[in-house]
Amino acid sequence: MTSERIQLELHERAPAGSRAARRMRSEGLIPGVIYGQGSDPQPFYVVERELRRATAGGERLNAIFQLAFENGAGDLHAVVKDYQLHPTRAKLLHIDLQEIKLDQAIQSSVAIETTGQAPGVLEGGILNIVQRELNVEGLPLDIPDLVEVSIEGMQLGESRTVADIEVPEGVTILDDPDSIVLTVAVTRVTLVEAVVEDEEGLEGDESEDGDEAGEGDDDETGSEGDADS
Repeated sequence: MTSERIQLELHERAPAGSRAARRMRSEGLIPGVIYGQGSDPQPFYVVERELRRATAGGERLNAIFQLAFENGAGDLHAVVKDYQLHPTRAKLLHIDLQEIKLDQAIQSSVAIETTGQAPGVLEGGILNIVQRELNVEGLPLDIPDLVEVSIEGMQLGESRTVADIEVPEGVTILDDPDSIVLTVAVTRVTLVEAVVEDEEGLEGDESEDGDEAGEGDDDETGSEGDADS
């Protein structure tokens, strides 16, 4: 559950252009903006090292942050509203935060994680993940970090939909229940192998029929020979 609130210190900054933002990044600082509830957006910057620590290198960007400004302003709670990554490197360039109230429901996206083992994959199929995130609504502390989808027992061609996903009580799924989340897809190789097996089975049946027919001919020949003699 997202019950843990991660401490993060913000530093005030004046609105500036892209040149100033590049200079900040070169100094190990990440510019950002926090959007309040009924208040004007407030520019800030955060030390990149501290942000990476708080988000486990970017893996916990859906966490709830308990913010404190260096000037001693009151604590705020916020979630990531948006962020910008470097086009070729896994480096955060800019981050937007949205202030939240812990007693008011919010909408969020939650990562989907598979569990178990699908027999269809062992038979040559491919697990095709169609939807990697689930859109949900609930109180901030009730929304989970991720939701699990079991693929246990899935055969070739079977699917899991949004309706198959379970979420904690008090959390509502916003996605269409009929939307496909993942499938065990039948590959071309799997189809070819199935056809080959069928053909080998037919050849085996024909061979057995031929053997039986040959044995019958021998019996008839032997009988005629006995009659002539």
